[in-house]
Amino acid sequence: MTARADRRPTPLAVRQMRNLGIPEDAIARCLAENPHLVDAEPAPLARPYAPYKSKWEADYAAYLELRKLAGQIEGWSYETERLALGGGATYRPDFPVIECDGSKSYHEVKGYRREAAIVRIKVAAGRYPDRAFYLVTKKAGSWQLERQRA
Repeated sequence: MTARADRRPTPLAVRQMRNLGIPEDAIARCLAENPHLVDAEPAPLARPYAPYKSKWEADYAAYLELRKLAGQIEGWSYETERLALGGGATYRPDFPVIECDGSKSYHEVKGYRREAAIVRIKVAAGRYPDRAFYLVTKKAGSWQLERQRA
């Protein structure tokens, strides 16, 4: 199966696959086997990035899927867990990620760093020391992960 003439690979998806060191023939196979990585004229939506809350979250989900296809992570999900922080407070990380060694990490995508969000991540990191918590931002088109500690 090949991409139709009126559809093209997303530049972001191809660039990320190349950055991950995936060979060109594997990229072509991946695009053929995963048509959701190919652009088409999008239908207008009330929330264009649904189910994600932002374009960055949607882009990061695509990036995680590419890492999964490349065998760099076992899996990921979107806002599927709620962590208790104490005193009735909870924290729902954007992306719980299962690493290849079976450990779990949490990735929080932020374009703007609000103090309350940073505090929640740091409290969660202190409460769950066996898990890694990352604040994810994008700089110059590349994802930057900053490990958060209590």
